[in-house]
Amino acid sequence: MHFHRIRIVWFVGVFFISMNNILSQEVSLFRLIPAQTILLPGDELFYGIMTKPALIDKKSAPVFHLILQDLNKNELRRWMIKPDASVFTSKIEMPLDLATGTYILSLALYDDVYSRILEEEDHTIHVLGQGLNALSVFAKNQNNNPIAFTSSEKLFTREQYCDPSSSVGLYTLVDSNLTRFDSYARHHANINWNNIAQPVNFQKQLTYRILPASINDLQLFYDVQTSSVTQVKYLDGQAGIVKMPDFKGIKAIQWVHVLSNAVESKITQNYPSLEWTKDDLVSITIDDIIMKPWYDKLQTRALLQNVFDHDTIVHRIAKPRLSEITADNEYDLSRYQPFESLTLFMKEIMLPIKVIEKARGKDLRLLMGISKAWFVQSPLLLIDGTIQPSITTIYDLSVQDVSSIKLYRNADLLLKHFGPMGRNGVIEVITKSRSSATATINLSGLTLPIARSTSTNSDRVNDFNSGGVQYFSSSSTERLCIPLNDETGDFVLSRYAWEADAVSTARKLIRIQTKN
Repeated sequence: MHFHRIRIVWFVGVFFISMNNILSQEVSLFRLIPAQTILLPGDELFYGIMTKPALIDKKSAPVFHLILQDLNKNELRRWMIKPDASVFTSKIEMPLDLATGTYILSLALYDDVYSRILEEEDHTIHVLGQGLNALSVFAKNQNNNPIAFTSSEKLFTREQYCDPSSSVGLYTLVDSNLTRFDSYARHHANINWNNIAQPVNFQKQLTYRILPASINDLQLFYDVQTSSVTQVKYLDGQAGIVKMPDFKGIKAIQWVHVLSNAVESKITQNYPSLEWTKDDLVSITIDDIIMKPWYDKLQTRALLQNVFDHDTIVHRIAKPRLSEITADNEYDLSRYQPFESLTLFMKEIMLPIKVIEKARGKDLRLLMGISKAWFVQSPLLLIDGTIQPSITTIYDLSVQDVSSIKLYRNADLLLKHFGPMGRNGVIEVITKSRSSATATINLSGLTLPIARSTSTNSDRVNDFNSGGVQYFSSSSTERLCIPLNDETGDFVLSRYAWEADAVSTARKLIRIQTKN
């Protein structure tokens, strides 16, 4: 990686590193627009995809892949997206366990058999944390000029801002701090997008590229819900291609070898490597005096929203993937002589458990991982991966039905994987019915868009009132009106729209203050 110190330019009391108003004069099919590029772990990142309208009009919308990678190109998350309109808006949740630093968010369009990438756009996303003072940005298409605002306007909190020049496009109203250091890179295959009336073999259906278990037998994906099957096709012996009927959300499937009835327990997806490299990036250094206020402001926003927003928790707790967590204690009941009851087994064998039986009811306590103290309240109970509303459910289980029990007592692990739910430890029970069940695999389908409202902009804006993003949505020919919240400071109102073969960007500086 090349390391350079990039000059930071002052503008209206804050500083920006800006991208050009138009990404590229090259003809392209799409544009990726992240609302904010500076976040905390667990934050929601709003994004928009602007697809060339002619593609949507022809009802041949491509399937895009949105990929989050670290700077070593390790893939952290992948989403598949099939836009239902020329402006598609959605959001992703940044993993809670992300280390501080820079990550790459890429939107890629592959050909129909995943032999190459047809077009790719990459953006730097920065996760803040204590002590962070170095970020990476793409040198390509990056300049040191301040953002060009078409105009500026002063407003007060709780007012309604109406844009006099509303037109069809994507609009964002975002704290100016959250859009700093946005940098991008574009990569094009040797394809003439000027004539998209000609057949273009890009992905138009939900398709997976998987590493083969073997290539010498007939294999099917069995949809557990619909009882339908899809054949796994091996084109080159290196990977399998599975074209599934489009679905959204998560689907339980089984990967079956037809002749032997063998069932695979996992799927490893494998796609052509993205085009960006470390050599495309340069390093910038930011003084802690500048970085710390940004970090503190994000922390304050997250805290206030978690406390006062009763309907939506911004920093959601990551769903535990227990198979990836090492338990502090594990008890396989098949290795012990039969016990009369599960209660007796816990009393005699499971020493880190304290069984409480009193007249007012039954309870349990777990021993803390590295101390001799007990957790003060009941642990979290999971049975076959499902959270139970009460610890007393464990007393309803027959010892003959239990296959194994795991205890999670390490405070750091509990905080990382379970958040506040694991503050008193976790007990996981695996039943024999679960242990002997045929393996199923959860397959992720198409990403859902942000729900469109049939009411006015004023009602819809509340969906996007999150952590410094006051508005993020497409607009129709109706006049755009945005009710402001209690946030103050400099905000950037951006409008993105297709003009000929590229997306143009117009920005207005909105300075929000409280009334005296």
